Amino acid sequence: MGKRLIKQLEDLTEGKNYSYAGIADYLLKIESVEKIENLKIKYLQHTCHVSSTTIIRFCKALGLSGFSELKYKLAQNIKENEKNIIAGNHGLAETANEYLKNITMSFVETRDLLTDKKLELVVNFIKNAQLVNVYAVGSTYLVARDLELKLDRIAKYCKSYNDKNLQYFAAKNSNSDTLAIGITYSGETESIIESLKISKEQKSKTILFTNKKNDYFEEIFDVVIYVSSTDMRNRLITTTSRLTLLYIVDLIYYSYININNKEINDILKHNSYM
Repeated sequence: MGKRLIKQLEDLTEGKNYSYAGIADYLLKIESVEKIENLKIKYLQHTCHVSSTTIIRFCKALGLSGFSELKYKLAQNIKENEKNIIAGNHGLAETANEYLKNITMSFVETRDLLTDKKLELVVNFIKNAQLVNVYAVGSTYLVARDLELKLDRIAKYCKSYNDKNLQYFAAKNSNSDTLAIGITYSGETESIIESLKISKEQKSKTILFTNKKNDYFEEIFDVVIYVSSTDMRNRLITTTSRLTLLYIVDLIYYSYININNKEINDILKHNSYM
């Protein structure tokens, strides 16, 4: 039932019923048993902008009795997949190949999502900014630090923040010469979204890196860069999402260097240890 349910949800994300697609997409991205078990129908209503009646009909469309059975089936599916991974049901070679396949697929899908127009906009925003603020939390902060170090190396002043209070202060003190970049894979980290909103109010350019497609983000931020990852889809305990974000950072960095080649080469020579 577990695999069939996941397949049903994946099919719904590509269907014509946008309410069902939104619910299915949200559920597929939950990889924690605890989060599934604690999920309330009111929270799902608010997050997916649907009614409780729509959620019940959604469950019925999956052949389930209701919301409780849906949560139970999803939780069981996550537990089973985690058990399979821990038990080592796959050979080392098979596991390594599957992991490599997931990473490669995520990179290709992410590159397909990033249009040349968006990439050019981001490069121009970085070039014109006097200060780049990067907001992230948790393990995603490693990506923010990587971007900070890369930009510092080419003489672009950049600061990364993982504390929500410091994020708020940095956003409030930003201006039209500031570029604000928020990194939240789930699209649900409140401090990141709020910091970008505040930065926008201060006339800063804003960029969001996320996996969550949301028309609202497209409306309020200057650029939204979508990243893909097979983590949620296959329920694997991997770091694919972070690697995909690092890939985007590298892509932006090298695009910036290529477009501003002569200027950057002079800076890199000046900063070289050799």
